[in-house]
Amino acid sequence: MSTILTTPPPAAPASPERLPSPSSSSGWLARYRNGPGPTRHTLVAFPWSGAGPTAYNSWIPLLPQEIDLVTVALPGRDDRRDEDPVTKLTPGLVDAITDALLAHTGDGDGTVALFGHSFGALLAHAVAVRMQEHQRTPQAVIVSGSRAPMVRPPHPLHLLGERELLAKLIDMGGLPPRLQRHEQFLRSWLPRVRADLTACETYWPGTLPVLDCPLFAWSGAADWYAPACTTHRWLELAPDATHTTFPGGHFFISGQRGTTALLQALQWPRPVAARPLRLLQSQPLLARRWGA
Repeated sequence: MSTILTTPPPAAPASPERLPSPSSSSGWLARYRNGPGPTRHTLVAFPWSGAGPTAYNSWIPLLPQEIDLVTVALPGRDDRRDEDPVTKLTPGLVDAITDALLAHTGDGDGTVALFGHSFGALLAHAVAVRMQEHQRTPQAVIVSGSRAPMVRPPHPLHLLGERELLAKLIDMGGLPPRLQRHEQFLRSWLPRVRADLTACETYWPGTLPVLDCPLFAWSGAADWYAPACTTHRWLELAPDATHTTFPGGHFFISGQRGTTALLQALQWPRPVAARPLRLLQSQPLLARRWGA
């Protein structure tokens, strides 16, 4: 099914609170709150290549206060800028993030869902598998803008020269116009993107276990980097899985479009000032998760 969402401009982002965590996993998570009230749900968001913990800032003012937004902070950016970025999606990386997340969520009170876009989708799925091995399976996993792990990347960007890589990233919509000629920014950003793309595009985990939780796979109709034919195979990795194609390119999830679709999928509280979905193509909906 495909949807069209009309979104207002996002409000100013909230400020992050660095999570306390065990010394072995210190610095892996950042927590964002939109209000002082109690939380019933934790949304763990994994950023795309080159992005940091603030990648989902546009979501923060749109999420209800009952939801904690926790973002994953990888080496080589923000508070961890002095660390070398990862170039492989290894079991050690997955373990470190999983340990930090399990420590944060404690004994499992409340619900936890994982969301990842592009490189973040592969990370989110790997962490979900590891959580399941710890008997802490998340409520749901949403993978967005990414090939399924068993599909070879159709366009390996990490092998391109600097100018070609930059041109492709601009074409994907991953770089605001004001930064496209900012030489100082590009000198630090492009190596980080290449490192993440290397980890993403060389990830080949082999045989994967089936997730016991619902899995939602999202793709953009005009996304040449992760076309629907590569995202559709996520359906093989969970018996309760759906695939949805949205209008737009690689970054179709920005702003209220992403929060509205996400909260409808999870059946969590409605987003702030949300507008109803309008279907582009009508197909049977799963009433339990999407509403009748």
